[in-house]
Amino acid sequence: MAPRKKDKKGDDWKRKCRHPRHKLWKHTSEDLTRLKRLSGKKKAELQSLGFPNICKVVSQDGSSICEQCLNYTPPISLAFHHTYAKKPSEEPSAGLTSTSTSTATQAVSAGTDVPHIPQEAPPAPVESQAGSSSSGPIPPSCMSAGSQPEAGPDINLESSVATVIEHIVNGDMPSDLLHQLATAIAQVITVEVTTDLDSQDFSPQSKTADALLNIPAVEDWLGHRSPLLTCILEALMKKSSKHPVIECLSNESRHTSRRYKMIKAVEVVYNLTEPSLISPFSLAENLTTYGLSNSQLVTDIHAHITPAGSYGYLRNWLVEQSKEPVPIPDRDLIIAFDNDQIVGKTYHVKPNNKVSCSVVTSLCVAQLPSNLQENEELMPGNWMIDVTYQDVAKNMKVTESEMNLLFGELAKVVEERMSIVKGQQNMNEDGTLSDAVDDKVKETRQQREHIKCIQCGFLNSVRWQKCRGPSCKALLKIQRSFSIETEDLPDEPLTKKPRRSRTCGVFKKIYVTKQGGIEIEKKLQEDQDVNHLYSHIPTNHVQVHLQACDPVFCNPNSYVSVKQVLRHIGKQFSISRYTPGSARKWCAVVCDGLPYVLAQKVIRDTLICGCGTVADGKEEMSRHQTEKGHQTSEREFNWVLLEIGLGHVEMNCARSFLELNWEVFMSEAAWCMGFRSENAQKYAKKGGDHHKTWELLRLTYLGTIDELLLPYVRECLSQNLEPNAFDYLTRWSGNTMNPKYEYVHMQIMTYLHSLMVFRGGVRCNNPAFVSAGMAVFADIIHGRNHPKYQAIFLNERSNRITAPTDIQMFQNEYVSVSYSGDPHKCEGMDFQLERINKASKTWLPKGVPSNLDWLRVFRLLDKLDGIKKCTEKVMGINQSKHGSATTHEPDDDAVMAWRIHLRDSGYLSEPKSETELHVSMSGVELDDQLVFMQYTVEARMEYNMRQFFDSTFVAPSIHDIPQPVFVTAKEHEEFSKISNKTVDTIKILVLELIDQLDCNNLRSHYQDMWRRVKGKKKDELISFYERLKEEVDDQLPLSSLLELE
Repeated sequence: MAPRKKDKKGDDWKRKCRHPRHKLWKHTSEDLTRLKRLSGKKKAELQSLGFPNICKVVSQDGSSICEQCLNYTPPISLAFHHTYAKKPSEEPSAGLTSTSTSTATQAVSAGTDVPHIPQEAPPAPVESQAGSSSSGPIPPSCMSAGSQPEAGPDINLESSVATVIEHIVNGDMPSDLLHQLATAIAQVITVEVTTDLDSQDFSPQSKTADALLNIPAVEDWLGHRSPLLTCILEALMKKSSKHPVIECLSNESRHTSRRYKMIKAVEVVYNLTEPSLISPFSLAENLTTYGLSNSQLVTDIHAHITPAGSYGYLRNWLVEQSKEPVPIPDRDLIIAFDNDQIVGKTYHVKPNNKVSCSVVTSLCVAQLPSNLQENEELMPGNWMIDVTYQDVAKNMKVTESEMNLLFGELAKVVEERMSIVKGQQNMNEDGTLSDAVDDKVKETRQQREHIKCIQCGFLNSVRWQKCRGPSCKALLKIQRSFSIETEDLPDEPLTKKPRRSRTCGVFKKIYVTKQGGIEIEKKLQEDQDVNHLYSHIPTNHVQVHLQACDPVFCNPNSYVSVKQVLRHIGKQFSISRYTPGSARKWCAVVCDGLPYVLAQKVIRDTLICGCGTVADGKEEMSRHQTEKGHQTSEREFNWVLLEIGLGHVEMNCARSFLELNWEVFMSEAAWCMGFRSENAQKYAKKGGDHHKTWELLRLTYLGTIDELLLPYVRECLSQNLEPNAFDYLTRWSGNTMNPKYEYVHMQIMTYLHSLMVFRGGVRCNNPAFVSAGMAVFADIIHGRNHPKYQAIFLNERSNRITAPTDIQMFQNEYVSVSYSGDPHKCEGMDFQLERINKASKTWLPKGVPSNLDWLRVFRLLDKLDGIKKCTEKVMGINQSKHGSATTHEPDDDAVMAWRIHLRDSGYLSEPKSETELHVSMSGVELDDQLVFMQYTVEARMEYNMRQFFDSTFVAPSIHDIPQPVFVTAKEHEEFSKISNKTVDTIKILVLELIDQLDCNNLRSHYQDMWRRVKGKKKDELISFYERLKEEVDDQLPLSSLLELE
């Protein structure tokens, strides 16, 4: 046995057969352990394990026989010999007889050495077609059919090829000959590639948007490429199949990713042959890259690496593919429109410089399976007539079924939170109950006057700069930045001030130690699954196909532009009024608040004559018909079933709740979550970011319910009673006398709860939950100054009352729609359009886009999104891990922080105290009628209904107009000031005071003065009013005058 020796690299082992031309294959040291375990396996088993060209092992002890020469190889660490497998039909080589084989086998079994059996030397190499005789023959599998040489009777081509391969593998072939052989193989690949480039897979038709959506499977596409090139890549891929980076992937991802890399390698080789090549896979990849980055530089970099097309090519591709409009389906539709805009930037100072802006009205359509919109009897103009107050007065208020639904949902929430509060209570030695919140409150109050040293635990005064504990001089200024617990701190002393970052209002604490280690106290959990929040709600999930349509180049903020948008919708979607012969008679149109209010008046007042003339209002149409002698007219937009976007309803309801309760407790909740500066407080109150606003409302809802339930739970436990939700809601909560507790209970468990029910109904496409939530929350909308949404709430409810049964079923079935297919993630059509608008901007060129840019993107947006998904699938990217939406459900720590702050204030600590003054959490005096706001709300809703539905209704006096709900006493006082009244209101008040004057001469005098003053500015009107008010107050009552007589 020859001694074992290391290779030059030191990590490779080489073992030779005794025959001078036969050697064992080289393997790295990492493969030794794996290959040792394969000893004793047969050749077929080794081939299945990825070793197709390794001879079989004869014995278990590692000894083997070279199949080529039957030379016995003693047991070694690596008992394998590399050789090329023979076909089953081939005869053994010369000199390899059955006798010699048997002898060799017996020798192996006996453990003795096998005598060397000389083998017939292989024939001399045959000259290749390249003209080089020294380089050896080119393997037949690597040559084209027309150039393969014919093997003569004395030429064993396979043996010659095997000899050449053996020289290459052993490193014996000179480099110049190896280069010649590689050049010959490259020439064959070039011929195959050149021929393949004329195939259908690289034609212009393969680069259209429809072709990229239906791109062929990876295996099919690779099967039609150059056989020799794919053979080389397959060999390289098998060599790297056990790479640790690849082994860590799943089987499916591993296979998909590696096959796609083969595609990229093939495309690069083809691009070397044809520099102007544009490959479908690279083009789809570059489109995806451009859609994600919206960067010309990134696109051009990608085009310089792969045959993907430059930025200019992509822009021209978008132009070419967007020539045809989006086809409109024949079945029912729900159309949503909203404005979308991009404001440019100015980088220079110029004369008359103005900021450029591009504004469009984007459209999206949901395709439904029904055909109701072909029924002319269901046109809104036939049933949406002038509704009177008497028609809707009885049904506008909350129904009994809606109240029962809300009560049932509230009982579930209260029961769940009550079990949490109950489980947190601990019995103290003195018989009282406490929980973790009490401990935190105690620590918080202690930290206001003392600070505990994080090194020694000594309590120091907040005025001290250094710790005064024994042998401790730690800096307290660093520790004062955060309220921290000793057990949560690192062992190493702090050397720097803790860094803090805030995400969605929740802080993270990061401590930097001397060794540079980082300890994160809290890590926000993103993309958490909160479907359990709505899993109990019955879902009417409907997944529909949504697509963008041609936009309208105007801003729907006026009556004229809204008419333009509605006419564009009627023409684009083939409404029979604008497309004679069309089967579609009407359709549903969804928009947000301002366009909705404008469209209401447009639908009501825009009339069209039989001759086609359009008039604004009945008077203008009457003049036209009188002049022309025409008789018939109707409303032009009687085909529009107008609906409000539920996403914008939720946004405005959240803002109105913040506005009403900001001074009471919501400002404190925002402060607790980190909105502490003046600007931060204004930002939170405005509710500009709806995701943060909803998270703030949600944690306030949960935390406040826990604190409202706490007194009841402790009272029941102290009396050995079992607390339950029904007893709390029906008995205990009605016996509270504290105005602070009563008001917070009403706001949280009535109005904010109704908003939660509304959101759950939208998320699950449940019309009962949506209707109940809107009906109850309408009190806040009518109680404060929200005129736009007051009209919207009334109109939506009246439409659902007066609509035919088929229309009601249509609206209930498609309250909200799902784009993702998740039954608990439905959204209103307005929010679906917001998603489309956001996606469209990633495809627009940087800067201010033109109208053509908007048109191209909206026409191709659906296909571009499909190409992106198809590309990610082909590349093996797990789409579920990318682009998943964050749920914005507050974590338990945020709820606990609000509970600690609320209990520390003692705001809800005495629910049955009658002497409590009604103030806010910050101590601001509140209006004495705020607790009884239901009475004010009822009066204002009654007034609004009469004003909205009764065109002849006129308030008899300005004093008969109900006042809004006042939050603070100061707000009520400011509202009563004459300086805060409008000019028209001041004029009415002046006339009322003049009528109160008893003296006729004095009344005539002030009437003459009023004729001269009433046309002047507001300040002079106010001065006249105050002077007249003093005159009225100073005059003696009529009873006093009679007594004097």
